[in-house]
Amino acid sequence: FCYMSTQPKNKTKFARRTTESILAELILCKKLGWELGFVSGGHDAYSDVEFLELLKNINIVSGEKVWINIGAVSENELQQFKPYIKGVVASIETVNPVIHKKVCPSKPIKPFEDMLNHATKLDLKKAMTIILGLGETINDFNLLKEFINKHNIEKIHFYSLNPQKDTIFENAKQPTKEYQAEWIAKTRIEFPKIDIQAGIWVDKVENVSLLLKVGANSISKFPAIKSF
Repeated sequence: FCYMSTQPKNKTKFARRTTESILAELILCKKLGWELGFVSGGHDAYSDVEFLELLKNINIVSGEKVWINIGAVSENELQQFKPYIKGVVASIETVNPVIHKKVCPSKPIKPFEDMLNHATKLDLKKAMTIILGLGETINDFNLLKEFINKHNIEKIHFYSLNPQKDTIFENAKQPTKEYQAEWIAKTRIEFPKIDIQAGIWVDKVENVSLLLKVGANSISKFPAIKSF
């Protein structure tokens, strides 16, 4: 998680998929009845012109506007993208400020809050992502509650840490399904109408039933096309 954000900028490398592969995957998702969580990528991986063209093509293939999760986006950029997007996703990851500063040094929260304010002005929907298991506790839920209320968040993605080698979380213990479920349940109780998406992975399929029962609307992050 956030491994790239801890690296010096001169070591950052971009890996861009072809437009054809993105649209082909979108066609498969549409045929299989899978909803698109968001279009994601590094903010600087595409120029504004290139990304605008990609959004146009995605809009044509999907027949609908999409969410975007490409980092903190300026008001001018949102204005350009608005014909093709329904909302923006802020990759907040953790609402605990101490932990956030440690694990997301290149992703400060303020630019995301500015983006959410721009989205409000442009009448776009707002969503956020949270990753559990970074060092926060359930006592931090009130911070999340404040953030959701402050920015009128309509959708939230709850992921759980998937430790990767050569990162500060290499030897970290993965959160239990009960812990992820507790965050989802508390969010559902506080915000009955919010759209909650629960992230899983290939080794967390057995978590799906519980996460849906406690309040998740859907699941995401399962690499179905890659796996099959």
